[in-house]
Amino acid sequence: PVVVKDPFVTSEMNPPYTSADLHIATTLENRSAQPVTGMLTGTIQWQNGKETVTFRKSVGIGATSQQDLVFDKDSTPELHFLHPRLWWPNGYGPQNLYTLTIQFDIGGKESSTESRQFGIRKIEYQVADSENLTLAINGVKVMTPIASPTHHVHQWNRYSTGWITPPNSRLVTPHVAFTRQLIGPPRSRNLMISRASTS
Repeated sequence: PVVVKDPFVTSEMNPPYTSADLHIATTLENRSAQPVTGMLTGTIQWQNGKETVTFRKSVGIGATSQQDLVFDKDSTPELHFLHPRLWWPNGYGPQNLYTLTIQFDIGGKESSTESRQFGIRKIEYQVADSENLTLAINGVKVMTPIASPTHHVHQWNRYSTGWITPPNSRLVTPHVAFTRQLIGPPRSRNLMISRASTS
């Protein structure tokens, strides 16, 4: 009767990028006409190894209602990661991914479970007085040309086979080529770069 919905992970890092604080949000929806109390279990596992972090919380939910839950390093010390396996763009390092699994049990039996993959990385950008967008990923700067402000929105969608482009919009070939190189093949896409029109 209780469904896990929309688990979402973000991470915070600062130089020298040897630790990361995760922030997890999810929603529990009780679809029954009775209040329910159960156990939420969160598991985070690195895809290339056996490193696993687990946290738990007892949760009560009113009848036919939903509850938003948030976990961070203060409420859940397990979410402070030392020496995390960082995600890097294609050609800059391994594209490490973790899997978050949220499970809700009632009376020791599984009611619902949801999983999401995510990478631990810090992406910063700065637009100088030029046609170049300066990207810094985990403190490493990467340069890429961008379209002028008159160009329409265009972005790389990690779930598609290529660029999503509005009709009649123009793409700058070097920008496309560089971003394809940055992100890599479809299996390694975990970075979105977008440029919005100001007109």
